[in-house]
Amino acid sequence: MFECTFDFYINRINGNDFISPLHSHTCFELIYYYESGGYTNINGKRFEYQPGDFVIIPPLAHHDDHTYHETDIICIGFYYDNAEFTLEGGSYSDKTGQVKALLEILIPEVQRKSNHYAYFVNLLLKQILILIHRMNQNINAEAGKHEHIKLLLNYIDQYYLTDINLDQLATISQYSYHRFRHVFKETMGVSPKQYILSKRLAYAKKQLQETDITITELAYRCAFGSTSQFIKIFKQVFNMTPSVYRKIWKDKDYIDSTLSPSVQ
Repeated sequence: MFECTFDFYINRINGNDFISPLHSHTCFELIYYYESGGYTNINGKRFEYQPGDFVIIPPLAHHDDHTYHETDIICIGFYYDNAEFTLEGGSYSDKTGQVKALLEILIPEVQRKSNHYAYFVNLLLKQILILIHRMNQNINAEAGKHEHIKLLLNYIDQYYLTDINLDQLATISQYSYHRFRHVFKETMGVSPKQYILSKRLAYAKKQLQETDITITELAYRCAFGSTSQFIKIFKQVFNMTPSVYRKIWKDKDYIDSTLSPSVQ
């Protein structure tokens, strides 16, 4: 098990638009923000934080602090060996409130300095670091999952004019279909079906603009179930049928050509 040693504790109120100068410590530092958001620069890299977030500052890292509004903050300095895991600097979200709860036990111990308080504080710090390690694991796992989505996007972008089986894509991504749909929408802003539909309709518009392909053939090329389904969906999205869109586009080209000055 890794070792962790408490070094210092600071509780202060940062005022509106508070800015601390660049400085560094020989130990790690955890800074917990209770009310206000802001940002900190750690070795030149900016990390945003919100109320209920905390930041980890690595040893000897040059850092400052910018708080937008008045807030109560807690600073904990500590040392630990990294044989178990690497403690990464940056901003973390205490969504469950577990870090805050442990700090609320740790801080009175530091203030009272009862018998064996240092041993107890170090145990609490270990629990906090284990929570942070789990947060990093979850972040890395989510990043890996989003990489799966990006790989599947390449497949969809290549084969969107075919009958894509989303259940199979979900299996490839190692998700249930419900989870696959959720992560895809979280990544792209739309569901897989909406994404594929938007790609097909964009292709259809381009074909209507540039070719004289029939509406029936275009519906088939875009992998719609029928011509009527294609016309219905196109009208729902663009407020006009494919035929009307083509006519308006070609009339636009004709009008533009008649208005364009002749080249001498």
